[in-house]
Amino acid sequence: MQVTDLQGAGLYIPYDRLNPSTITEAKYRLLDTILALIGGALSVPKDELKSLLTVTNGVPEIRPVYPAGLKTSLEMAGFLNAFILRNAD
Repeated sequence: MQVTDLQGAGLYIPYDRLNPSTITEAKYRLLDTILALIGGALSVPKDELKSLLTVTNGVPEIRPVYPAGLKTSLEMAGFLNAFILRNAD
């Protein structure tokens, strides 16, 4: 299923029809995620992340959130970002 198929599946709700408390809660969740990403990036040893970056099956093409300046595959960047988030959770 493509993201664009969500509207056809009945999962699309226009922004103006959302409850204001739902929007506020989504903003809090987004802010919490950003702060956890920052906190997790500061608490994970950089050497450990560098060793994970080298475990790629593809050509390094994208930069994860941390460590800055290093590239890895798209899949590993997603994994590292999630790893950092869970580390701070």
